[in-house]
Amino acid sequence: MKVKICVSTAVWCLKAIQRHLFLCGQQPPDAIFAYNDMAALVAMRVCARKGINVPQEVAIVGFDDIDAAAWAYPPLTTVAIDKRELGRDAFRLLLSDEGERNLLLPVRLVVRESSLRLRPEL
Repeated sequence: MKVKICVSTAVWCLKAIQRHLFLCGQQPPDAIFAYNDMAALVAMRVCARKGINVPQEVAIVGFDDIDAAAWAYPPLTTVAIDKRELGRDAFRLLLSDEGERNLLLPVRLVVRESSLRLRPEL
């Protein structure tokens, strides 16, 4: 399994996916786990332009469960987090005198069609 890294901006992600993941003659990765849902939606768009079927040929998962994730085609699997809780806890840490700078917040996997990959060879 190959792992590629994509940063958060959609434009950079578009260029990175086009440049690194789908070079001529190379097979797409088994899956893409994007930094956020917007980057995942960009990845889905690149796949569509390249004739790569999601999820049959590549599974795609985002992070943050934006509204557009449920309306994408196919609907985007994502990791949901309570953004209000994240913001509140991050602000608390900024104001805190404590040396601890780690947050551990619960997340929830929202499984939608973009990750339901069927592989007949298995």
